[in-house]
Amino acid sequence: MKRVTKLAAIVFFAIFFTLPFTACNFHLCDFGEWTPTMLPTCTQAGLQTRACSQYDYSHVQTKPIPALGHDLTDWEITHNQETGENVYAKVCKREGCGYFETYTVPALPHEDIQISFGWNGGLMIEKDGSLWAWGRPQFEISGGSGPIKIKEDTKFAAASAGASHNLAIDIDGNLWAWGSNYSGVLGDGTNTDRSTPVQIKAGTKFSAVSAGCYHSLAIDIDGNLWAWGLVVGYLPGVGEATSSNVPIQIKEGTKFVSISASMCESHSFAIDVDGNLWAWGDNNYGQLGTGSSGFVDVPIIIKEGTRFAAVNAGRTHTLAIDVDGNLWAWGYGFHGELGDGRTGNESVSKVPVQIKEGTKFAAVAAGENHSLAIDTEGNLWGWGNNYEGSLATVQAVTAVNILPPCR
Repeated sequence: MKRVTKLAAIVFFAIFFTLPFTACNFHLCDFGEWTPTMLPTCTQAGLQTRACSQYDYSHVQTKPIPALGHDLTDWEITHNQETGENVYAKVCKREGCGYFETYTVPALPHEDIQISFGWNGGLMIEKDGSLWAWGRPQFEISGGSGPIKIKEDTKFAAASAGASHNLAIDIDGNLWAWGSNYSGVLGDGTNTDRSTPVQIKAGTKFSAVSAGCYHSLAIDIDGNLWAWGLVVGYLPGVGEATSSNVPIQIKEGTKFVSISASMCESHSFAIDVDGNLWAWGDNNYGQLGTGSSGFVDVPIIIKEGTRFAAVNAGRTHTLAIDVDGNLWAWGYGFHGELGDGRTGNESVSKVPVQIKEGTKFAAVAAGENHSLAIDTEGNLWGWGNNYEGSLATVQAVTAVNILPPCR
C-alpha cells in the first residue's frame, strides 16, 4: 500500500509541476480570436493567427485563409457599330481585383457590300451604310421596278430579307421592319402591312437580325435573344400555342451572338457566347439535328460539347461550322443538299454529319434545295440541286469547287 501511495504521489507531482509548461500543447489554455495577418486576394491565399498566453508561456497557431476566387459578372457585350464586332467581357466584381476574361466575335468579312436574299427580293448595304431594296412590287418600298434606296438619311449596319418582309439595323442599333405583316412578323404590335420602315422595340439597341418565313429573330447589344411572329401555331422558343406581334425574349439569362431563322419553314437556330448551338421549331425532316423528328417548342442544344461559330437554316436541311472550321450538315437531302453523297428519300440525317473532312470553312449558306460554302482559302463550294443554275455548275451530291479564291 505504501508503495502504491508513493507512486501516485510521484505521478501527481509530475503532472502538477509540468502542467503550466504543457498546457498550450494540450490546448488547455484560452486562445484569442483569429486575426488576419495577410489578406487573401483573388488568386492567393491569406494567413490568420491566434495566440495563447498562459502560465508565462506563449504559443501561436496559424492557418490559411482561402483565396477569394474570381467573383465575375455576367458576360457584358460591347458592340462596335462601325466594324460590326462584338466584344464580350467578364470582370471581377471585387474592387482592386483587376481580373477579367474577354473575347471578340468579328463581323462577317465583306469588302464593299452586304447582301441578303429573301424569297421574293433582296437587300444590299453599301460600304457607306446606304441600304437598297428590290423585289416583289406588292409593297412599294421593295422596289418592284428595281433597287431603291431605303431611308436615305439613315446609315445601316445589318439587314435580313425574309419571305415577304425585311428587317434592318441602323448604325445606332435601331431596328426597322417593313413588308408583309402576316401573324405580326414585323413586330410593331399590329398585323398591318407596312410599305415604309417602322421602328421596332424603340429604346433597345440591336446587333443582329434574321428574317424567316413567318417569324423573326433578333439579338440586342446585351446578347438577349428576341423572337416574334408565328411558327406553326407556336411562338419560337416559348413553347405556347400562340403568336406575337411584338418581340418576346427567348431563354432569358443566356447570351447569344448569332441567329438563323429558316426562310422556307418554321425553325430557328442560335449560338450562345460559349459556342453552344440551340435549335427549336419545325423538325419534320430532322433539320434541327436532335436525333429525332417532331416539333421542338423550346430551344435545346445540338451536338453538345461542340462549339459552333456559324449556322444557316435552309428549308429542310441545316449547315453549320464549328470553331475549328469543320463543316456539318443535317436534315433532308433529297437533291444531295447534305453533301454526303446521298439523294432521294433515304438521304436523311437527324444528327450533324461532317462534310468534306480535312477542309476548313469560313462561311455557309443553306438554300431551299442546295448548299454553298466558302473555305478558309477563299474557294467557293456548292452541292445539291442546280435548278435554274443556282450552283453555277452541274447538280452535285458532294461539294464541287465553283470558284477559286479572288486574288
